[in-house]
Amino acid sequence: QLAELAVDGNGPKFIRLDRDRFPNLTHIRNLTSGFSVLGNISDINILATGNMVHVAKEVSKKLAGTHKSIGVIDVFSIPLDEENFLRKIKLSKQLITLEEHSLKGGFSSYILEVLNDANIQIPVKRIGFDTSLGYKACYNYGGREAIRESFGMGVQNIISMISSYY
Repeated sequence: QLAELAVDGNGPKFIRLDRDRFPNLTHIRNLTSGFSVLGNISDINILATGNMVHVAKEVSKKLAGTHKSIGVIDVFSIPLDEENFLRKIKLSKQLITLEEHSLKGGFSSYILEVLNDANIQIPVKRIGFDTSLGYKACYNYGGREAIRESFGMGVQNIISMISSYY
């Protein structure tokens, strides 16, 4: 299905492959929407993309033990079906974007543009790589987890950020 979507002819597309193995996210039923809700929409929802969806699921599961119900939305294609997306999230009280990327000009920026263009006022907490001091942490040796930790993006740090914000 991804290959068919990529060659659909509606502009450039790319498929990001990963060297690590992740559990299969079999929740995607409609590739053309660009997103999939995992479980139910909650008052607070994490929007994630790529392998960060697995991190979002883990964070949501751990926070559920603290009586915080947090939904997870996998945004697997940009641009997404904005009308359908906005209809799904309009009852959210707060959104969290989670990205393995610089916050400037990244995934969270796109989500903020979609909300702004639709004049929807939902508070958004952006969690991603803080590159205000440069990209020096990118040059640390180690796998994905080590790089995330060097940017303060480990699961426990994300839980702490969310807990302090909400």
